[in-house]
Amino acid sequence: MTHCEFDLRVDFGVKSVHGTATLEATVGPDSAAETLVLDTRDLVIESCTVDGVSTTFQLQAEPHPVMGASLTIFLPGPKLPGQKFSAAIKYATTPESSGLQWLRPEQTAGGKHPYLFSQFQAIHARSFFPCQDCPSAKMTYAARVATPAPLVALMSAVPVGDPTPPLSDDGFRTFSFTQTVPIPPYLLAIAVGNLESRDIGPRSRVWSEPETVEAGEYEFGETEDFLQAAEKVAGPYVWGRYDLLLLPPSFPYGGMENPCLTFVTPTLLAGDRSQANVIAHEIGTYWAFPKSQNCFPIQD
Repeated sequence: MTHCEFDLRVDFGVKSVHGTATLEATVGPDSAAETLVLDTRDLVIESCTVDGVSTTFQLQAEPHPVMGASLTIFLPGPKLPGQKFSAAIKYATTPESSGLQWLRPEQTAGGKHPYLFSQFQAIHARSFFPCQDCPSAKMTYAARVATPAPLVALMSAVPVGDPTPPLSDDGFRTFSFTQTVPIPPYLLAIAVGNLESRDIGPRSRVWSEPETVEAGEYEFGETEDFLQAAEKVAGPYVWGRYDLLLLPPSFPYGGMENPCLTFVTPTLLAGDRSQANVIAHEIGTYWAFPKSQNCFPIQD
């Protein structure tokens, strides 16, 4: 698996993200392939096509309590070693999908809108989309995510297109993203909420609910200094943007260095930047291989 194209829609009413994930894959060098086997957990698989041709699939009948259920896609014909193909999977997550956290309005700072965020470390990406859910299966991705207005979608990627997309007839807006650096599936991330942003540097902004965005703008104002200090030690920052997402008060983690968009706890808002060293720590994880363009963040 080398690349994925997502076309998704977020439904807070049924706590589900649904749509299509189109995986690009390359057959290994040892033998021809007749199937593509992917990891899933608590997903509903609706249909599969390979290179545009409808094909059959089989979801493991008895899921493993931790690993989930394998999804076997039967290729229309054998694929030779080194051959590339694409598999489009129409699917939906469920409320039981372990990598997605659905917050009620009262669990947010504003108390008026629901909120969604992901945490896919270590093997929870399989509960968001069918994938090869292991660190060595690095991929690039692009995504289109439709969300109900006025909510904003963010991902561990660089936003592209209109930052305020037009409303569709049904009251949804579609946000677009691209991630050109290969990442393991557990570093894919998504968040949807009532979000505003403030620029805190030439390649950084802080995102948050309106109630805390100004505090985040001040608290993380040294972010560009941290980035430049890291580049002096480890080489160029290859990810394009380094944004921060300040999560709601009920966010149960300290921080997560998702590419292009670090998730952080609001408990860092001390008012005097005394906890900003956490951001320096998160930035430092983005250079696993200082001189390699194929680097990826490492876990603490």
